Amino acid sequence: TISLPPQTVLPILSGVIPLGDSVPVRVGFTMEEPESYPVMQPLPVVFIPRETKINATDVPPSLQSKIFNTSTVYSTKQTTAVGLLFDEKNNVVGVSQTIVPPIAPSGSVDISFVWRKAFASTPVRAEVVPYPLW
Repeated sequence: TISLPPQTVLPILSGVIPLGDSVPVRVGFTMEEPESYPVMQPLPVVFIPRETKINATDVPPSLQSKIFNTSTVYSTKQTTAVGLLFDEKNNVVGVSQTIVPPIAPSGSVDISFVWRKAFASTPVRAEVVPYPLW
C-alpha cells in the first residue's frame, strides 16, 4: 500500500513487470479501494529542484538539476532523486536515479542523471523527484 499525494508526480519503481518481449509505453494501475488522500504534514526540510536542463542530443544523454534545501535551520540527509524525461505525448521515455548528498540549510547541490543510449523519442519535459517524498 502506498499513499499518493494529489497533484504530485511520484515514480513507482518496479523490479519486474512481466510483459514477454514487449516494451512498455505506458503502464496503468487499478485502484482497488476508494481513493483517499491523507493530509501530509510539511517537512522541516524541503527539496526543490530548479534549473533543470535536458541534454538529449549529447552522447550519452543527460539531465542536470540543482536541488535546493529551503530550510534555514535544518540540513538534509543523503537521499535519492529520480529523474523522469517525458516526450511530447507525455509518455516517460527515460528514468534514472542518483544520490543527493546532504545539503546545508539554505544550500543547494548540482545533480546529474545519465543514460546509456539515445532515446527513441525526443524528451521535451523533465521532472526531478526526491525519493522518498516523506
